Amino acid sequence: MRASATSFFVMVLAVSGAFATEQSPERIVYEGNEYCLNYKYPMEPYFQAHPEIRPAGLTTGLYRGYVATYELKDATLVLKDIVYEKGDWITIENERGGLTHEMETSWVSMRDRIVPEGETFVIDWFTGTILLSKQLLVGWWRQADQSPPEWFVYLEIQNGKLMDEQKFDDYRECHRYTTMRRRAVIRPETYTKPVQTGNPIIMRVFFD
Repeated sequence: MRASATSFFVMVLAVSGAFATEQSPERIVYEGNEYCLNYKYPMEPYFQAHPEIRPAGLTTGLYRGYVATYELKDATLVLKDIVYEKGDWITIENERGGLTHEMETSWVSMRDRIVPEGETFVIDWFTGTILLSKQLLVGWWRQADQSPPEWFVYLEIQNGKLMDEQKFDDYRECHRYTTMRRRAVIRPETYTKPVQTGNPIIMRVFFD
């Protein structure tokens, strides 16, 4: 019985460790630039309702099986594209003259499975906040720049509609504003940005 319990806990730890792998982020296009959408997966409710069309994940870094790109179009959150990783087994000759089987992967769009070509797919079930910064730009090499973020964009979306949009060049004010919005103690139309003095204090905060 003790051996079985030990095996069970080892299995749980192994599974927990596997799911702890950092996942490939979604993406969002804002004012012509593409950003990583960290820890937000707006299409998940759709695939939970339609599991039959969810692609299989080929790597531990993409358990959900897809990467969606969204766009704010006319103050509305829409699906721009969605791709999945397709795997094909190929046979190559190794250094010893033998044959080796390897999987070759490529990204394939599956947008036409969800919405007919030419039509707009609104993510009208998504309600939440999105925080963008220079460090979240797609292709930004974070290791090459250890400086603090220079600017932030706060987006508040309700049922797929952009309800609030604020831009900040100071993290303290960005944090202050998002905290007040979360506590519903300030309305966007009554907000006035204060004059900033001194160097901004950079701190890490997780936003809902």
